[in-house]
Amino acid sequence: MGFMNFCKKLLPASISPEKQYGYAIVAAMALVASADGVLEEEEAETAIKVIDNTKEIKKHLTTEEAHKAFLLYTTELMQSVNTEKTRFDIAVDILLQKIPNVEKEEWKHNIIQIAENMAESDGFVHEEEKKMIEKISAALWQSYKSYHPGI
Repeated sequence: MGFMNFCKKLLPASISPEKQYGYAIVAAMALVASADGVLEEEEAETAIKVIDNTKEIKKHLTTEEAHKAFLLYTTELMQSVNTEKTRFDIAVDILLQKIPNVEKEEWKHNIIQIAENMAESDGFVHEEEKKMIEKISAALWQSYKSYHPGI
């Protein structure tokens, strides 16, 4: 799939708010897993396990839909980073644009919690992962400060 088709393939145009939420969770996980520009096999395996065991995803997406989305997102992110850094940044921004479609405040907090859990899954939260979670928060609330008052 070409880079220009990436944004068209991210999510179907007309899906339920619940499916949008499910895809937003998977997108956040892909962004955190890819935050440093490298998707290690262990990170991908951990993400798949988290997807398989996260009730919030399973309520709204089939396992196949979630796995396919994660693979699509991470593949494009990794292909773009291998091409050039600005293309990786563009791919991140395109994926972040899909996240604000989440309707409920509770869902937004769940996305951040799952992204934080993903970042902590290897026992250490890397600086790039922290920055990516800040970007996800900013996308969800249009301002990181609205999620973390006092920053």
